[in-house]
Amino acid sequence: AEIARLVTDSTLRFPWLITAVVVIGNYCAYTYLTPLLIAAGFESTRVALLLMGYGIVGVAGNLIAGALATRRGATVPVLGRLLVGFLTALSVSMMGLFLFRSAPPAALILLLAWGLTYAGLPVLLQTMVFAAAPDAREAATSVYVLVFNVSIALGAFAGGLGIDRFGPAGPMVAGTLICCA
Repeated sequence: AEIARLVTDSTLRFPWLITAVVVIGNYCAYTYLTPLLIAAGFESTRVALLLMGYGIVGVAGNLIAGALATRRGATVPVLGRLLVGFLTALSVSMMGLFLFRSAPPAALILLLAWGLTYAGLPVLLQTMVFAAAPDAREAATSVYVLVFNVSIALGAFAGGLGIDRFGPAGPMVAGTLICCA
C-alpha cells in the first residue's frame, strides 16, 4: 500500500525517471565499450586497464557526490542542482570519448571523467529519494532499486541491438544521446 501511495508522488517520480534514463543510457554504452575501444585501436590488455581505472575513479565519484550532497544539505532542490552538474559532465565525457576514442590520452581522461561522474549519480539519486520520502525510505528505495536494475537490463539490451545494427559505435552513440536527454 505504501508503494502505491509513493508512485503517485511527483517528487519521487522525478528521481526514479532520471535513474531509469541515465542507467539505460550508461549501460547501453558501457556494456559494449570494449568493442568500441578495440575498434579504435586499443589492445585488449589496455582496455582492461582503462576499465579498471573507470572503476577506481568510480569510488571517488561516490565519495565526492556523497560529500557534496551532505555538505550542502540533502534537500531535493540542492540535490537537483548537483544532479544537473553530474549529468552534464557525464554527457560531455561520454560524447567526448566517442569523438576522441582513437586518441589514447584523451580517451583515458574522458573515460575516467565518465566513471567519476556516473558513479556519483546513484548516490545523488538515492539521496534525493530519501529526501523526498523521509517517512517511507524503505518503500521508496525498493522502487528505486527496481528501476535501477530493470534499467541495467534495458540498457544492455538496447546496446546489443545497437551493436548488431550499427557496429561498435552504435551503443556509444545511443547511450550518449539517452544520457544527454
